[in-house]
Amino acid sequence: MEELLKTFMSQMNQQFLLLTKEIHEIKDGVARLEGRMDKLESKMGLLEGRMDKLEGKVDSLEERIEKLEKRITVLEENQNELKQTINQHATEFRSHFKKIEEELKQHREAFNIYAADLSSVKTNVEYLSGKTGVHDMKINNIEKRLEV
Repeated sequence: MEELLKTFMSQMNQQFLLLTKEIHEIKDGVARLEGRMDKLESKMGLLEGRMDKLEGKVDSLEERIEKLEKRITVLEENQNELKQTINQHATEFRSHFKKIEEELKQHREAFNIYAADLSSVKTNVEYLSGKTGVHDMKINNIEKRLEV
């Protein structure tokens, strides 16, 4: 029986050695897993930091886009105001141009009347100038007769 007990104890020792070896392997595996988990947690921390930076940049971009949209709105309003101003000026210029054309037409008509009157005066001056020449000759002849 003693031998049986020794055999049993020897088998138990072998089993304990195997269990101890397996426990060490499990502990080593757990240690490796913990190392890997620490690395993963570190990487996750880095990723979270990068995500926070990205979120900040996205927020900054959104603010800039909002500012651009406001500026575009202001530009569109200014453009509409300019269109209205241009349309008002165009209307005003048209009416002013029509007034100038009417006055020009009146001036042309007046010049035509003055040209006709001037032509008539010129004809009268030429006629009277001719008559003056004839009268001057007659007066000259009368003076010569009176001198003799």
